[in-house]
Amino acid sequence: MGILLILLGALISYYTGMLIVKVSNRTKCNRYEDFAQKLYGPRCRTTTSALNLACLMGFITAYIVYVKSMLPEILLLFWTKEKLGWIVTDVWGQIFWATAFSFVMLFPMSIPRSINALRFSSLFGVLCSVYLSLAVFCVFYCDKELVPQPS
Repeated sequence: MGILLILLGALISYYTGMLIVKVSNRTKCNRYEDFAQKLYGPRCRTTTSALNLACLMGFITAYIVYVKSMLPEILLLFWTKEKLGWIVTDVWGQIFWATAFSFVMLFPMSIPRSINALRFSSLFGVLCSVYLSLAVFCVFYCDKELVPQPS
């Protein structure tokens, strides 16, 4: 069932992407806010802008929460709590990782005015996703202790 749902999600994603391309070609616009203004008026442009901002803020918040809670756990796989000190504690460690991630990763990606400038960081993200997929695949099929095979 999972594979069917993934394929359904891919088909829906493809279909909606093609709809966006058609709207872009017809309206000669390239932003969601401009689509909304051309098709439905200025009030819908404001609503679309607010919804887009809320969606992006939600994604950023989710990434920050994930990094600040998981990075100390990942570091503890390789070093002890005594060696790492306050950097893996609950309060100060999470504040440190949330701040470091925000200013080292997120802030530099928000500076460029052109989306074209982010092509290398997007490529890096895609390569990380491919690596993660391959790692999960290899662990699933190669590590018999971690993932017991059905008999």
